[in-house]
Amino acid sequence: MSQNKELPLVVCSVDGALLGQHGRLLACDELTIRLYCAMGGQFSALTYRTPQGLEALFPGKNRIGPSACCGGSLVYSPASGLVTYAARLEEGAARAAVRDALDQFPEISAQIIHANGKVYVPRGNPYLHAHLREESIGCIMAELEDISAPWVQVRFHGSTAAVAQLEAYLSERSYVGCALHSIRPGCLVMSREEATPQAAFLRLCALQKVPPEDAVFIASDKEDLPVMELAGKSLAVADAPDEVRYRAAKILWPSRDGGVGEYLYSLLK
Repeated sequence: MSQNKELPLVVCSVDGALLGQHGRLLACDELTIRLYCAMGGQFSALTYRTPQGLEALFPGKNRIGPSACCGGSLVYSPASGLVTYAARLEEGAARAAVRDALDQFPEISAQIIHANGKVYVPRGNPYLHAHLREESIGCIMAELEDISAPWVQVRFHGSTAAVAQLEAYLSERSYVGCALHSIRPGCLVMSREEATPQAAFLRLCALQKVPPEDAVFIASDKEDLPVMELAGKSLAVADAPDEVRYRAAKILWPSRDGGVGEYLYSLLK
């Protein structure tokens, strides 16, 4: 169905606003998102999931629009199955960082996300295995030297204490163009410095020819605050942190109660 210009572009911080603490997409949210897209609405995700993980959330027909995966390192189009943008890491620096991490911390695993969206693993551990199961994705096991560039992101998995030590170790060294940040306890991410949620939001708006001031953003976490400053209308689920809810024009139901789906349905009435 063609775009319905009466329905706004809705960009949603999926990991918190849709999945929340329960870690799964509620049936009511899934059905309403499908209906919103089928009626000509535009719905895009902003997520740390890979393209494969996004497909596991939104399979089948009435697919969502272009979405920012891996925290903004990739833009992926579910309709075409293609990556349309990739913030590529500097190969030499990224390889050096992974090599240093694996050499110095034998209990740490590394998950390398290629610019084509595929996931490669030079070394695994139970923490990575649990993450892959949670996201419902597969991976390709390979020696580090055999994993070709370009890469867009590296994720290190381990115990909270081990990952904290790794972050301190890598932060003392220089890896050109690479930025480090934790997305949850036990998971450290390395991506390009400019691969930010706010840059991804602007890119999604441009792809769909919607001015940022005409777009709606649904926030769920502190990382979403810069995006809330760019969107024409910012909303937040009720279980978002206080500072996120204070910036929101409207508070939606909690993620566990289908707040995103309830809001989308209100737009269709």
